[in-house]
Amino acid sequence: MYFHSNSSLEIRSGASLNVAGTLEKPVTFTGDRLEDYYLDKPGMWDGICLEKGSRIRNFTYAEITNAKVGIQADSIGYDGSEPLRLHNCMIHNMINYGIRATRSKIIATNCQITNSGGNVVSIENGGDYDFRNCTIARYFNGRGYPALTMSNYATDTTGKKLPAELTAAYFGNCIITGNQSGEISLNELEGTAFNFQFEQCLVQWDEKLYEEYKSNFLNCISNKEAKFIDPYT
Repeated sequence: MYFHSNSSLEIRSGASLNVAGTLEKPVTFTGDRLEDYYLDKPGMWDGICLEKGSRIRNFTYAEITNAKVGIQADSIGYDGSEPLRLHNCMIHNMINYGIRATRSKIIATNCQITNSGGNVVSIENGGDYDFRNCTIARYFNGRGYPALTMSNYATDTTGKKLPAELTAAYFGNCIITGNQSGEISLNELEGTAFNFQFEQCLVQWDEKLYEEYKSNFLNCISNKEAKFIDPYT
């Protein structure tokens, strides 16, 4: 599927989306400028938006590239519907976010989510998440945003923080890395559930900054080079 500038795919309340690609024939979502010059240009289209109230959302062997936001999930899975499921997917080269999840439920297995101008994965306003065998890596020109950020609160128009429980965020056998010294940002509102665990992962994170969270990293390898062949590509 090819998208023109400022266009998007919006799955609205009551609608469903089932993407069923294969290893040999993945389903591709990208911009409609096919010249070589644009093959690695982010921001060529707006991305995929899963709105509150949408129903079944499954992506298998999907490749989402060169958008502003790869997938934006708003309150997915909290109205009795199924979680967003991603299996064998690649979300790559976004100008803002790879996945921006707001109080959602996501199950991701064997996915590559890489190289965004902002966070590669942004978990906001809590939720419930399970990432296994995934690569979450940010190699992008310019610094300032970590690959992964998580919070357990929302912010109103006055800047006040409102509790939003992070009931679970599990990362198993994943790589979270990039070209900065710290690629994980943890934003906790005290007194609100902030449950997460990294198990058997390779992580690039600032241990001194998050001293109190060391027990949340079980059998992990910290701050070692991932040794990608060509991380910017």
